[in-house]
Amino acid sequence: MRMGEIGKIAAEIGKCVGIALLFSLIAELVFALVIQLCSLSESVVMPVNQAIKAVAIVLGCLLGFSAEKGIVKGAAGGLLVIAVTWLAFSFIAGGVSVSKLFPLELLFGAVVGAIAGVI
Repeated sequence: MRMGEIGKIAAEIGKCVGIALLFSLIAELVFALVIQLCSLSESVVMPVNQAIKAVAIVLGCLLGFSAEKGIVKGAAGGLLVIAVTWLAFSFIAGGVSVSKLFPLELLFGAVVGAIAGVI
């Protein structure tokens, strides 16, 4: 693999992460508004957050890069999307907390990204 090719792949993964982060931020803000307006129970929050992450990763992969080496770029993109969104939301919340489930979330992101990269 040449350096130019590595740079191109890194740029595509970065584009994937940027698109997914933007979608996640907007979707989470809309979801927070829906929670406030509709008084949804807390049991709804976790599944909806996971769905938002999955859709964000798929959108990022579909719009962020070409299908060449899609499984690798998708897995890397999905992993980075989970990490970057966690950092962004930790920054917004004003504190860092790592759940015991965070490694599973990273795995979830990598798997969703790999699947989306193949699509």
